Amino acid sequence: VCFPALMACWGGASAAELRECRFQTAVGVETSAGSCCTTSSGVSGAIVAWARAAHLVEDERCALLHNAVLGQYEDFLEISWEDHARLLQVNVLSLTALTHTFLPALLARGRGHILNIASLAAYLPCPTFAVYAASKAYVRNFSEALDQELRGSGVRSLAICPGGTRTEFFEVAGQTVK
Repeated sequence: VCFPALMACWGGASAAELRECRFQTAVGVETSAGSCCTTSSGVSGAIVAWARAAHLVEDERCALLHNAVLGQYEDFLEISWEDHARLLQVNVLSLTALTHTFLPALLARGRGHILNIASLAAYLPCPTFAVYAASKAYVRNFSEALDQELRGSGVRSLAICPGGTRTEFFEVAGQTVK
């Protein structure tokens, strides 16, 4: 399952403006407002190109909210290398590439937020969920370290670490939430 990476617009953005925040034309997939699945480096590049063309990178009402996630609940060797690579592309590489792209504009305006969704799994070794948990540890550590680098700039990098939530993520990942 893949959840969206968002370019979130707020601070007086009208409903019409929010409807315009779509990655659909850039990526060629049906999306919700301001969202897109980032399962390949080509899609990440399409998000960047679209956001630049729409001038969202410079838009003071926009922040980067990275909520894309893949997970698979099985022993490490039971999961194909291709599936591990897709998970790392979404959970680690796309997040890092998008941050690298949007951060200069946030710094130039002297304020902004990068919100990365990690997980409580970022704090634990998780057998049968090893690569997912490791990827979320990366998200947490990257976000916290970047926030320290940005100290005094007016830009914040935050890791949000929710526990299990009732979404289709666990069902698709092959896990049951009780």
